Amino acid sequence: MGNLTAKDVEHAKPGRHSDGGGLILDVKDSGRAYWTLRYQRDGKRRDLVLGIADRGGKAKAKAGADPNAGGKAIGTRQVLTLGAARAAAAVERERAKDRAAPDPVDARKAERAAKDTPAPDTSAAPEDHTFRAVAEAFLATKAKGWKGGEESKHGAQWATTLETYAYPVIGAKDVADITDEDVRRILDPIWHTIPETASRVRGRMENVLDVARAKKWRLGDNPAAWKHLKALGMTAARNGKAAGHFPSLPWQQMPAFVHALRQREGVSAQAVLFAILTAARSGEVRGMRWSEVRTIHVDELGRDCVVWHVPADRMKAKKTHRVALSAAALVLLDEMRKISDDPKALVFPGKRESAALSDMSLSMLARGMCSDGLKEGEPPRWRDPNTDEAITVHGMRSSFRVWAAETEKSDAAAEAALAHTIRDKVVAAYKRTDYLAQRVALMDAWAAHCMGAPSAATATTRRQAA
Repeated sequence: MGNLTAKDVEHAKPGRHSDGGGLILDVKDSGRAYWTLRYQRDGKRRDLVLGIADRGGKAKAKAGADPNAGGKAIGTRQVLTLGAARAAAAVERERAKDRAAPDPVDARKAERAAKDTPAPDTSAAPEDHTFRAVAEAFLATKAKGWKGGEESKHGAQWATTLETYAYPVIGAKDVADITDEDVRRILDPIWHTIPETASRVRGRMENVLDVARAKKWRLGDNPAAWKHLKALGMTAARNGKAAGHFPSLPWQQMPAFVHALRQREGVSAQAVLFAILTAARSGEVRGMRWSEVRTIHVDELGRDCVVWHVPADRMKAKKTHRVALSAAALVLLDEMRKISDDPKALVFPGKRESAALSDMSLSMLARGMCSDGLKEGEPPRWRDPNTDEAITVHGMRSSFRVWAAETEKSDAAAEAALAHTIRDKVVAAYKRTDYLAQRVALMDAWAAHCMGAPSAATATTRRQAA
């Protein structure tokens, strides 16, 4: 975790106060405080000012500052809370590591120099036809019709989404060379996890590429057009409503998949395995803390059992959920205790122990297992036989449910293990049990299946991939 708390920030005296990871709170004698990221690039120490520190109302505008800042910005500086400063530092830290990208301090200086020069004629065509150049020229022209111009909220959203999702993949690529695969590389990781944002990213890429086609800078179909993507088999983004199923692995192949997963190193691999063994959702696992693991006595079994209590705020139904932990799950947790067993600590921490793993890290691991080493055009190594789509971490819950049904386990216990909401209000009102005793045996049996010999399932998988 970081070294500073919100109270530390509010009451910090003049001087430099480290939050760890190069993030520094620099408090001036005047009381004004700045967030600075210290990092090294090519052997040189650099200090990048991220913004003004939000010190509980102490960040007040001086004469000449923007009177309409509304506490969100002072002049050209953003006012950042401790959490926002940590997030900004994480982004800039990654940029500093990317040797192909400009140094963040140099990039900031270039931006300021550009602001001091006359604005170019944005109606002119960009000098090159890279996606980024075409997008920025298009955005500058389109912004003239928005209230507030390029500084409008809408303009900022356009720029931010393309900067975050599209530019890292196709920003430097000529619009004539952008392919279906490029667009899917951008959309697949976010299509069903943040569907609203993903849909906007797709639409904005479509707009930019439509301009490129109109200018004769590219030929053929627009690879970001929904009609085109749908024709290639892409399903509608899920927005909380029923929209099909997450691609899942046949339960018979789970031992082979788990065997392959255990060859992978890292916290993400351990988190995916734990999600499989507990049939839990990704967000429930990624936010898990050691204080949630407790030993309780189960009267029906006449013995103590280890149970994971998932708090309501991390559950889809907003109700506390108990998860029976199998012996295999407990062995995995013993491995994770080597990192930390502080009750407040995350069981599956991200690169910084105070930060949770991202959903993307688990999705990318699963995607890598499906595609690594395959030739172009080959189907995913692990895939849903009904759709031929690469499996997802969330789809493992479906694998568990089908296994429970086809091996004649208790439907009620299986539904309780998945924390599914009972839609019949009358039945829900009278059901006063979560079938914990039955679920202890159920999760032990599921773990025994998953951790079993992979030979038969491996053969099945190889035949499918052939």
